[in-house]
Amino acid sequence: MSTRNQQFKTTALFLIFLVNAALCEICFTPTGAAKGYLEGSIGAAPSEKAAAHALGEFRIVAANMIWLNVVDRYHHEYTEKGGNWSKNVSLLPYLKMVVWLDPHFVEAYDVSAAILSSTNQYPEAQKALDEGVKNNNESWQLQYDQAMFRAWCLKDKKSALPYAIAARDLVDDPFLKHRMQIFVNTLSRPK
Repeated sequence: MSTRNQQFKTTALFLIFLVNAALCEICFTPTGAAKGYLEGSIGAAPSEKAAAHALGEFRIVAANMIWLNVVDRYHHEYTEKGGNWSKNVSLLPYLKMVVWLDPHFVEAYDVSAAILSSTNQYPEAQKALDEGVKNNNESWQLQYDQAMFRAWCLKDKKSALPYAIAARDLVDDPFLKHRMQIFVNTLSRPK
């Protein structure tokens, strides 16, 4: 009986923590509105808007908690035991859950595509990158990853070039912009 009470208390504390984390996120950042989670609630009653906003923020908090678990447990521990994390396909369901909860979680698309391409699952890697770019078209990292994937894995410089140009145009850092320009120049060269 005490084990059941302990499980109930643990579950209740976890739920309270999640609600508080979502409320803190709502109070301190406008992420839900900025990322478009509230689009369907425009014109709704204030309580409905607040509920939609809280749900959007809760999804972001949950995605971050899963991501932390992926990085800590499945990345660091796996690597520490001598595994090559880029071939750890057991991460893929977690990464899919992260992008389902937060479609703007760029790193999850990036790691998914890296694992899939490392294990020669090119169509699935392509799908992950396509989805990532579609949901985050202002992300220079995903544009760059898409270009590298197409140039390196698919050996298709022509289809890689528009993504390399987009990455170059999106990046702000002068060093990275220079690197992107070199990449664009490389892809633009005739064979």
